[in-house]
Amino acid sequence: MDDMNEMNVTPLEELPPCLLAYRFPTQPQPVQVSTVSSKSNALINVVVEPSSSIYCNRIQIVVPLGTGSDGLTENQPALTVSPNTSKWTAGPALHVQGDAIGMEANTQYATFSCDCKSPADYLINYPLAFTINIQPVNNSPGTFNIFIIEYSGTTAEPKTFSKKSNTYTLEKTVSQFHLSNFVASSPSSTSAITPQSAFKKGEAIRLTWEGNATRYQLVANQQTLYDGPNTSFTLPDDDHKGHWLPTDTTTFILAASITGGPESGTPAPGYQIISLYEALTVTITDPDIIAETITATTVTATRDIAAPHGQIKAQSIDLTRGGGIEGLLNVTELMLSGPALLFGAALVISDFQDASPVNVVRKAGSDGLVFGSIEPDPAAPDGDWVTLEGYVDREAYVNHSKIASIAGGKLGNGLLLPNSFVFPVKKDSMWVCRCIRNNADIASKNKAKVTLTWVPFGKEQ
Repeated sequence: MDDMNEMNVTPLEELPPCLLAYRFPTQPQPVQVSTVSSKSNALINVVVEPSSSIYCNRIQIVVPLGTGSDGLTENQPALTVSPNTSKWTAGPALHVQGDAIGMEANTQYATFSCDCKSPADYLINYPLAFTINIQPVNNSPGTFNIFIIEYSGTTAEPKTFSKKSNTYTLEKTVSQFHLSNFVASSPSSTSAITPQSAFKKGEAIRLTWEGNATRYQLVANQQTLYDGPNTSFTLPDDDHKGHWLPTDTTTFILAASITGGPESGTPAPGYQIISLYEALTVTITDPDIIAETITATTVTATRDIAAPHGQIKAQSIDLTRGGGIEGLLNVTELMLSGPALLFGAALVISDFQDASPVNVVRKAGSDGLVFGSIEPDPAAPDGDWVTLEGYVDREAYVNHSKIASIAGGKLGNGLLLPNSFVFPVKKDSMWVCRCIRNNADIASKNKAKVTLTWVPFGKEQ
């Protein structure tokens, strides 16, 4: 069935036309030739149109070699063909003279024999395609032919199959500056790249693109992640920006340019670098949300929600799956079930050991509570007592409008009277506490412990 082993080879133009229909998408489109400074690779897909009535068990793909405009590449080992299905196999390239396959004798060709494995799949009613990988294309623009030789028929019996041929003309153009196919994928996929738009937080991300630039700059998170000639980059990356990975939906900007490099010297004033740009947005499915203001009907969090300089507004916030809140929380109703951590670090303000009245003035960096307590000293003289007063702002203090006041100490007959208070303070309020011991003359003997503690709700600003 292979005419390469026959003494008399039928010229392809004398063979009947193929029964199957073919298309030839390329990447880039059209095929671009190499230059002295930049090699250009290409992919050509031989796409077979499905049919409900055509059977085929072999397809030969013939590609011209050489450095001229009618050749595709001069490097035969760089040519490979791969099918899109396990129903077919593709053999290695065979380097032949044209007269061995019914073409011009003085032209060299690479021919690939692709064979269907099972008679059950001879009916081509399924998607079938073959990828020709050219690395690199030669330097000569022009047109070149791809020859398809098929062994086909209209019945399932291979004995009725016959050899048929078509010629298809494709174009090679002068290399055009291009940048395309900027995609994200998982580094775990080792074969064909499978584009992926969503990742979990902390998951590695591989970014790939295609182009013929000499310099690529990849920017995200207000930093340059990569600057160099390669056409791929994987996050996290130890060599460039450490272990940075996006924690929320992130847009990557890729800039491509062709430059002479630092060794070219200083450019003339009129010289401008021409750049191409691509953008790619990657979604993080479990992000840490940090925003100026968050407004929603329902907020469900598995991680922290942060609005350091704004408000978190919602009718309902569900933290049952874990997560915390940073920022001003504005809700109609807040219900907590299970353990809740609402407080920041408590701060003991003063133990008031001075004899004279002592005032504490502090501005609240968040909503919080002021706790005051008096613990009498059993060794103090009878009648030793202490007063602790609380005010929510300076004006209230001036007007003696106490929000809380307690007295405690050692009364007559050795009776001890401890005491305490607590009052709320809003964020940005200036609160005041005043401690007065009853007798300055016996203060040295008055050892009643007076403690004032500020407990903020969350982190103070």
